[in-house]
Amino acid sequence: CFLPGTLALGVMSGVGTDDDLSMAESLTESCFKMYNSTASGLGPEIAYFRQSTNDVISERQRTASDDIYIKSQDAHYLLRPELLESLFYMFRLTRDDRYRRYAWQVFEAIERHCKVRGGG
Repeated sequence: CFLPGTLALGVMSGVGTDDDLSMAESLTESCFKMYNSTASGLGPEIAYFRQSTNDVISERQRTASDDIYIKSQDAHYLLRPELLESLFYMFRLTRDDRYRRYAWQVFEAIERHCKVRGGG
């Protein structure tokens, strides 16, 4: 989930292209959907993407859980900052408020599931 932020920085510096921005937007959306598809709202250490073409689902009916699956041993969250960094840069670049909403949702999940009494 670090790549969208890297691409956004490239676009912001004038090195990246419109194609880079388009890819950054798509990757950011996929990363957020991965987080949002879990019960905790936090990203797993590893996620797997289904590649079956046998089960055709219309785009309106498709959910993140149709595309992504997480093995139980990979479901832990290690406070990785990559998605939040990408959301920050995507908002700065596009001024699209959905990136702020996504970041707030992840922040609230971190507060709910990762905060410990007395600090941290």
